Amino acid sequence: MPESSLLAEFSSPDQARRVLEAVGSGDRTHANIAATAGGRQGSLPSGSLSPLLRRMVEEKRVLAADEPLSIRPGKPALYRVADSNLRLYLAALHRDHPAWLPRRAPWTRDGASRADAADERP
Repeated sequence: MPESSLLAEFSSPDQARRVLEAVGSGDRTHANIAATAGGRQGSLPSGSLSPLLRRMVEEKRVLAADEPLSIRPGKPALYRVADSNLRLYLAALHRDHPAWLPRRAPWTRDGASRADAADERP
């Protein structure tokens, strides 16, 4: 996930990225998202996760919350990535993203290779 877009939209871009990656990888319940997004530190606290999920659903509309039909009240919402392009990126393309980053060309501006330019330095 491009960090610059997360920095522009969220006050804690690392948590937002981990939550998006958790939902994109198939975690739909609050407990599963908290466990996956928390990582080695343990589950993400509900006091951090709930406001972030609410903001991602209501304000940013990055996630959608599906309320299950039930006669019993209190059934928890199931979360999913709302945008189909972002869903594709998180499901299939995310793991290959570093390979897409532009690489430095092996040539300098004057056409000489970087290795040759390094040899000519005093």
